[in-house]
Amino acid sequence: MSWEIMLKDLRSRATSPEAMATRMGSGQYQSRDKPMFEQADCKVEVCAATQCFHNRNNKCTLPTITITADGNCGKYKKTPYGRSK
Repeated sequence: MSWEIMLKDLRSRATSPEAMATRMGSGQYQSRDKPMFEQADCKVEVCAATQCFHNRNNKCTLPTITITADGNCGKYKKTPYGRSK
């Protein structure tokens, strides 16, 4: 076999659906159908942001939250009344 034929064979195997599925399953490639970051199933036990509009009795009332790169809540909104009720 010439090197051109071997290279063409390797490329066709590398782009086969089976090979792509293996690489996507290993996390090497991102699928276009899946979001880059998957949502985790987490619950906030205690929210210490007592001045946040969404905090009620130290519990977050939002269905989902986003944690920023610096570790803060991305949906924090200060209540206009001071402390939450």
